Amino acid sequence: MDSKVVLKEKNPHDKANILSKILLCWSLPLFKGGYKQGLTVDDLFQARSGDHSGRLGDRLEEAWLREKEKCKNTKDRPSLTKAILSCFWVEYMMCGLLVGLLYIVLWPMMPYSLSLFIEYFAEERTPETYRNAHIYNFILNFLTITTALMLHHVTLSQSCVGMRVRIAACSILYRKILRLNRIGLSKTEPGQVINLMSNDVNRFDQAALYLHYIWMMPFVVPVVSYLVWQHIGYATLAALAVVAVQSVLVQAYLSKRQGALRGKIARRTDQRVKVMSELVNGVQVIKMYAWEKPFEKLVDKLRKWEVKFILRTSGEIRSGITFSLVQYYNLMQLACNIYFPLALAMAAESRVSIRRLEDFLLLEELDKEEIKMVGIAPNISNGTEKDNANSKFKPSTLVLSNLSASWQPNPIVHTLRNISLTAHPGEFVGVAGLVGSGKSTLLQVILGELPPAQGSINIGGARIAYASQEPWLFVASVKQNILFGLPYDKLRYKKTSLDLISVFYQSGLSLGAKTFFFSYRTSYEQSTLKAGGTTKYILWLTIRRLPTLISYDEDEDVIS
Repeated sequence: MDSKVVLKEKNPHDKANILSKILLCWSLPLFKGGYKQGLTVDDLFQARSGDHSGRLGDRLEEAWLREKEKCKNTKDRPSLTKAILSCFWVEYMMCGLLVGLLYIVLWPMMPYSLSLFIEYFAEERTPETYRNAHIYNFILNFLTITTALMLHHVTLSQSCVGMRVRIAACSILYRKILRLNRIGLSKTEPGQVINLMSNDVNRFDQAALYLHYIWMMPFVVPVVSYLVWQHIGYATLAALAVVAVQSVLVQAYLSKRQGALRGKIARRTDQRVKVMSELVNGVQVIKMYAWEKPFEKLVDKLRKWEVKFILRTSGEIRSGITFSLVQYYNLMQLACNIYFPLALAMAAESRVSIRRLEDFLLLEELDKEEIKMVGIAPNISNGTEKDNANSKFKPSTLVLSNLSASWQPNPIVHTLRNISLTAHPGEFVGVAGLVGSGKSTLLQVILGELPPAQGSINIGGARIAYASQEPWLFVASVKQNILFGLPYDKLRYKKTSLDLISVFYQSGLSLGAKTFFFSYRTSYEQSTLKAGGTTKYILWLTIRRLPTLISYDEDEDVIS
């Protein structure tokens, strides 16, 4: 499906010179345009090649599959954290080196050089001290400019790494959704998936900014304490005691507590989003029975329950010595009392989010490679040469033999029991029955979504097209919905259009065929399709895929 937004402008970072990259001048036109008239989608530029979701998703998916394969032998739980580290540890380690250089070396040198510069005004002035004062002044200005530039580049680099992890996580989540079987789908909800892709993955953006301060703090404290000791001696211990109590004891406990609350908040948010999704889907019924007030109170109660947990989750003194001590303690406070607690809190929240992502990624999914054996015959075969050689049926013949299937692992009674069916090419087979009798389950078995527990099924190498019981369309043009990612063959679709209209005439759907044929480039969001019209549309798109086997799950009255 093509994207509606096409960004034509190249990324300015790729063609910027070294000075522009150091001073971040390549981003000034974007800020200038936003200041003058505000930013629109047209003002955005293309992502860099290393930030594309396809490439990032491939990297993380390969690492995740390796982790799952490694844990099969040890029977351990696969770790998404290890998969992320194996993909992004190099670039994040480079960010860590810059953080260490900034906070352990350059930043402590600033108050030290400031102290030496101020001492010039407190002591006797000579030509030698005058020359040294200029040197200290130059060093101080150089360190100030360098730390300012490095701080912005370090923040930008860490944000980019967090962004790539988030994009990669969203990519593998989307791919996982496409591979879930019916059992896996029954264990999750749309609200939970929305919460995972909107809230949980955002923790990677936030955590990437602060995680390096966990290992950096033990290095900053000894360096700064040594420099402070040179000025005030034993009085340094009093300051260290305050920092230790506040950062190590209090903040470590609070961050652990915040991680536990984050798990509870996520569960409350899942419940609220699930209820809101059900309300949106059933808004017509709610309006018809005038249930707005009771459901409004229900959503308000769930939101208050969620907010309740959110609110529970924060020597001799001289001028040279005084100014330098202020800088030293500001650095120590920044590293120990601000960044270190934030790093612990983000690490705790990320651990909860990763656990939730792991639970989703470990749900049951379709396995096209594995063929389950029942007795001698395989459950499902897809018309391979070996299957066709041993089969007495023609290609594209659908054969079910003594088939039983159920959605439960060990059911008392199977949903489908001893079903035998043979459908030859060109035949129209209808299955009728009461609600819950297993009609849709039978189609899911044919599609391979539900593995048979007993018996066998052979679809004879057929190309299957499926029209679901609940029709849905992308918010895109009719053409894009028909192609669905396939290349456009003008001659093929022109040749089949008249045949399809003939089929619709014979089926009593002439009005729908004409409408959709002449609205080929119309956007679906501009149409006024109702339930029956959407169903006819889906059936038309299904036929245009030129399948050899059509599985259609719908009431006859909807298309009559």
